[in-house]
Amino acid sequence: MSEPTPPPDGNAQSGPRSSLPPTSEQSIPNPLAHTEAHPSAEISGFSVWQTLESDSIGSGDERIKRLSRYISQYSLEIPPSDDSAAQSAAAGGGAAAAAESGKHSLPTAAKAPAERANRPAPRMARTRPIAPGYRILRHLGEGTYGSVWLAEEELTSVRVAIKFFAHGTDRQWQKLQDDMQMLARTDGAPGIVQLRTANPENDPPYYVISYAENGSLAQLLEKGPLPVAEALRLFTAMTRSMAYVHAKGIRHCDLKPGNVLLDARNEPLIADFGQAHLANDARPTLGTYFYMAPEQATLEAKIADSRWDVYGLGAVLYEMLTRDLPRFEGTLIDRLRRTTNLNSRLELYRQQITNSPRPRKHRQIPGVDRALANIIERCLEIDPEKRFREAGEVLAALQQREVMRRRRSLAYFGIGLSVLLIGIIGWVSVAVGSKLLDHTREELTRSLLESNQSTAKIAANGLEQIFQERVSTIEEFAKNDPVFRKRFAEMHEKMSAAKDRVPAEALTPEDRAFLGQWVHHHYHHAGGKSFFSSGLSLVMAIQDQAYIVARLTREGEIEPYQGNEAYYQRNWAWRDWFNGSGDQDNPDFRAFPIQSTHISQPYQSQASDGSMLITLSTPIRASEDGPILGLILSGINLTGFYQWIDSAFRAHGPGNTVRAAFPVVVNDRGQVLKHDRIRDVRDMDDPQWLLRPQDWNQPRTRERIPDYQDPLDPEHAYLAGVARFQPAPDDLGYQDWMVIVQTQQETALAPLRELRNTLISAGWFLLGIVGVLLGGVWWWLFRLMRQTEPEASSR
Repeated sequence: MSEPTPPPDGNAQSGPRSSLPPTSEQSIPNPLAHTEAHPSAEISGFSVWQTLESDSIGSGDERIKRLSRYISQYSLEIPPSDDSAAQSAAAGGGAAAAAESGKHSLPTAAKAPAERANRPAPRMARTRPIAPGYRILRHLGEGTYGSVWLAEEELTSVRVAIKFFAHGTDRQWQKLQDDMQMLARTDGAPGIVQLRTANPENDPPYYVISYAENGSLAQLLEKGPLPVAEALRLFTAMTRSMAYVHAKGIRHCDLKPGNVLLDARNEPLIADFGQAHLANDARPTLGTYFYMAPEQATLEAKIADSRWDVYGLGAVLYEMLTRDLPRFEGTLIDRLRRTTNLNSRLELYRQQITNSPRPRKHRQIPGVDRALANIIERCLEIDPEKRFREAGEVLAALQQREVMRRRRSLAYFGIGLSVLLIGIIGWVSVAVGSKLLDHTREELTRSLLESNQSTAKIAANGLEQIFQERVSTIEEFAKNDPVFRKRFAEMHEKMSAAKDRVPAEALTPEDRAFLGQWVHHHYHHAGGKSFFSSGLSLVMAIQDQAYIVARLTREGEIEPYQGNEAYYQRNWAWRDWFNGSGDQDNPDFRAFPIQSTHISQPYQSQASDGSMLITLSTPIRASEDGPILGLILSGINLTGFYQWIDSAFRAHGPGNTVRAAFPVVVNDRGQVLKHDRIRDVRDMDDPQWLLRPQDWNQPRTRERIPDYQDPLDPEHAYLAGVARFQPAPDDLGYQDWMVIVQTQQETALAPLRELRNTLISAGWFLLGIVGVLLGGVWWWLFRLMRQTEPEASSR
């Protein structure tokens, strides 16, 4: 039985070996056989401690590190246990393997001096041995019981490792035979170093095992932790091998990286069954510190338990992932050094392992999922009852984890696919809904534009008829009454001859009565108030001056001269209805009268009511081609004008369905005669309503405008229908006036926005319902999968 040994210091790159004399035979360069076990390794553990004690290397952590370097390079075994370094060399085929195995074993407590004295001295000379049927190639290592050589079968040229039992006691030879019997029990098992043959009759006796070309796992770990995938691959293979071993009733009892060799394909091979026990063997057996289960660390008779190997498997996987040992405490080695009693040493070890916190570093490794972490922690449970019972259960947990991982991958794929499908459905729904809404918007826009244009045409036709009828009527009045024209010419001469007084005073009361009666008669003959809403007036043109000589109010009454002298004696040549070039700011402005029928710009009357008017004026001539004597004026009150348009709009427009629609009337000068923003007709004197003709280029060239920008309201977009009309006959040369019926887009399309918002809300609600249902299903599936995952114990 060998004492448990401290683990190797993987960071130690050099040691006292360099100060020792070289061996008699140089090793052939080989990545797996580049060093040889030094004969001085065959000393007792007590001697090692004496060497370290006498070495001036400091104390504490420095001695621990130096000890680790000693352990990393030499096999430290004493009888009755076999030379694990040599066994590993035999199994692994090289002195490097032997060294790696050796660094994982610490000698038992110091034996009696007499026992050490009876031990044969190691052989320093290396005589090439003879093994029938094999060509000995080179020396691999020297151990307690003999030497290990690399050989080649003469018939097959297959390389093998041969261990020759050159020296040792009968008891040690028996131990070696036990090792061979354990290997024989695992013959043909995958992942186990295979016993090829044995020849106890040879001198010296030997046995042949397979040769692992890639050294040990301990050598591989000296380079650092392994990737999770590689560590898991090696661990799964090791677990599969140990499941076979356990099924054969064998307990390895000393699993560690130094006892795991790597073949040419880098597959793990379990080696060194020197400490192995059968399932009914109650002899004490010890493993290696920090790889050994705490209940194994005792000298009491105890049936070998497969759960000891489970703990070792967990420790190996933990080290492969983290490069640390589970529950490692460096000061423990120093305390063990100061303890000479083996039982006390084991007690210290058990206390350290039992009181240490659960290893957690592996959970910080990217790629270590919860199931794998749970497997590691369950393998490393202090209480053996909470561990896996055997390697087969560990393998089953690994397989279950892999199944769950694949199921989880499928589940994630299913979740992703579900989300993708929901996204596609949502995208298609949004796309189709948007297309339908866009189509509906286009149809609604087209319908509103048609309705607005139709209403604008109705209003334009009515206005064109009214204006042209009034123009025709006053032109007839001016041309078709020769008596009136003759009398009017006589009055014109009177007023023109007035030199020293105001021209209007040249008219006699009889003249004014004649003019008043004529105006009154023609006003009522033409339809009266309903037709000429602002009455009828006569203007006398005295060269570049204009005087009103008769005026009929919109109530149809003649406005008398007495009491209104200032009105009748005023020169009105500055008015647009007289000069045709627009109202002038200068009241003394003089101009010659218009030469043909004219429609004035809007203006505020200076009569008592102050109405806003548009005046139609036409010249009165003495003869067909004679000079202009005066004008006939017919005023249109814009208040009545608005009322007529509004009544026509209510009767034919879209106001009943789209209340935001309203009409706009624009004359040929770009002046707004009617607009929803002009609340009072008197506002029309405000310069902001006096726009230029070019401000209306857009409606002058188009009849349906889906994105109309109103010059008076540029902040909003409108749906506008446009109709143009001629307020006077074509021969007068007037440009078109416009009626624009416009609807604010924001208001007109508000139902569509509400519908869109309703559909979006309903869509999100349905997606939310589907998402909750799918989420609930996947949550239940994941919960079910978690319940079947390998779990760690509660401790």
